[in-house]
Amino acid sequence: MTPVLSATTAALRQATGTATPRLLALNPEQRLKCPAPGKWSKQEIVGHLVDSAVNNIARFVRLQQPEDCITGPVYQQDHWVKAQAYQEADWQQLVQLWNLINLHIAHLLDQVPATALEKVMHFNGAREDATLHYLATDYLDHLQRHLHQVFDNDTI
Repeated sequence: MTPVLSATTAALRQATGTATPRLLALNPEQRLKCPAPGKWSKQEIVGHLVDSAVNNIARFVRLQQPEDCITGPVYQQDHWVKAQAYQEADWQQLVQLWNLINLHIAHLLDQVPATALEKVMHFNGAREDATLHYLATDYLDHLQRHLHQVFDNDTI
């Protein structure tokens, strides 16, 4: 079986493999500084990426169910980041979690059958409906945008 999202999963694995050692090399001053009031620190951004991964795993799995009408969970990112107190989290563990959850997402996306790619998730007006294919590629784009932010627009 040839994975239908192979370019996406290859790019996800590459971004994760490149970013993980760079994230671990950030010192506390670099990763804990908030750039402005109400803005996340680099450590909180990585926590947000973990939350994004968790929410998207649920979407990717649910969109493979046989039902025609799949409704997706709404993700309230500021609440999730605050509730999980990522600013106080153990950095090594947070980066390891981020790394492993993204490797799992790549594995999960490698299992998606072509017949599921155009299944649509409905978000009850919280955002536009989206196909599994769109959500998978958007997940990678979102992750890369935030990594550029963490690494001060440096290439990942």
